[in-house]
This record gives sequence, structure tokens and C-alpha cells, in this order.
Amino acid sequence: MSFDLFLRRQDNSLPSPSELKDYFSLSGHPEIAKSDDGDQFFYSNEATGVYCSFDYDESDETEGGRTNVIAFNLNFMRPSFFAYECMPLVEQVGTHFNLIVEDPQEETVEPADSARLIESWLKHNNWAVKALVESHPDIEVHYLAEAEATAWWRYMSIKEEFQSRLTEQDIFVPMLMILLSPDKQVITQSVSPLDISQIFPPSDYVYVKRERKGLLGTKLEQGLVPYDEVMATIGPLLEDYEFRGLKLKYLRRENSAGAAALAKRLTLKPVELSKFRRLGSDSFHSVVL
Repeated sequence: MSFDLFLRRQDNSLPSPSELKDYFSLSGHPEIAKSDDGDQFFYSNEATGVYCSFDYDESDETEGGRTNVIAFNLNFMRPSFFAYECMPLVEQVGTHFNLIVEDPQEETVEPADSARLIESWLKHNNWAVKALVESHPDIEVHYLAEAEATAWWRYMSIKEEFQSRLTEQDIFVPMLMILLSPDKQVITQSVSPLDISQIFPPSDYVYVKRERKGLLGTKLEQGLVPYDEVMATIGPLLEDYEFRGLKLKYLRRENSAGAAALAKRLTLKPVELSKFRRLGSDSFHSVVL
């Protein structure tokens, strides 16, 4: 199941494939690549796992009787941030080439407007997810709440740029992972050594590593700790760090020793990470059932 849009000019003409290629090459979207036959443009963001496609079709007649269109496709059964990331692309293409957009889901034809297209996709994705679950009650689908999924997407969207712009190059900017736990719960998790300068992105859990001295020497301990517990324990040593509107918690290098000492108070839940499965962005949804 997928969400389809059809872009064209009022007179049914289209920009040429070469114009589209030049546009995508120069418009700041390195994630867009052209297919071998030159008639399809794929958007794929490795950082967020979001993808969609623009198909160039100048045939006499396409499915549904449409002629001369750029067909946009975005699958359903995805978290909301797929629409948040892809629909602005549709609006940009439509505005640049003066295209109107047919939304067969809503039976509208109008200039591209990302806010309206996001609303349309969210509504129909909601229906698609619920229909699939109702018609296939035994199917395994994975859910992550909208707020958590969007927080993950916002962080991963800016992580690489954020890391490259830091003036202090020894600040650890962790990956934020989406995992399926052994009891089939979807969680977000970062990794923290807690004894170095680092950023703490919002997550469900932090995988903490710490050293504890004993009679037989130093022992490495590691396990999961709820993010809120980590913040409550070392919060006084953290500062706010804002980048592109995203507010993050930051531990300075001079406070890292103090944080490592406080981390000894944390209750670590030992886990076998091999029993957790890392999920791709297209492996869960954010629809409340």
C-alpha cells in the first residue's frame, strides 16, 4: 500500500528529465539519485532511513488515465516523520517547476502545499495501518509513539551536521538507535561512557558503561538505565545545548569525572544486546491503535 501523487503543469507539459536531474543536483539534496533508465529519481536519507521516489512518465496514458505526470510515491505503514521529510520535497519541486499536484487519496488538484500533503498522508496512513491490523490480526507490527519517533528523527536529521560544526572535536555525539526488545517493545537507546565530554539526545534508555573498583581490581559494568534516571542523577553537571532548534543536554569535559562518580549511583539493568533487534525506520509505525 502506498500514497501516490501526480505532478504536472496546467497544460500537461513537464520539465525534462535533464532539468529534473539538474534541479536535484543543485538544490541541496545529495540524497536524490537518478535511476539507470533516467526516468526515476530516488530520495534516500541514510541518516534517517527515509525514502520516496519521483517517477517521470511522459507516456500517452498512465494508470488511471493520467498523461504526462511526475508520479510521487511514499509507502504507508511508516512513522509520521516519513511525511514530515518527504512532503517538503514535493512542495519544492512543484514550486520550482510551476506544477500542480493531484492527490487521488483526497481527490484534489491544487498547487503543492507540504502541510496539506502531510495531513493527507497522515490520515490515509492511519487508515492503512488500522486496516492491515484488522484484516490480519496475527501479523506482527511494531509501534513507537509519535513523540518519541519524531524526537529520534529530529536528532538523527541534524546529528552529522551538528558533529561537523562542533568547535570542540572531542565531544562524543552518540548514535540514537531504535531497538526491538525481547518482549517486542520498540525503544530508543543511546550509548554513554559517562566519563567523557558528550551529548545526551532524548531517548528511552541509555546504555551506560562504567568502571567499579573492587578487591580483585577494576570491573567493567554495563547495562540499560532509563534516560530520566540518568538526567536526574547527573543533571546538575549538564548544560543546555541548542542546535537548529533542537535542545540537547551537554556534559563538558571538566565535568566528566564528576559525572562518572555520580554514575556509580545508577542502577544498571544487565541486558544481552544480542537479544535486541535493531529496527530500520520502515519497520515500525506511530499510529495509535
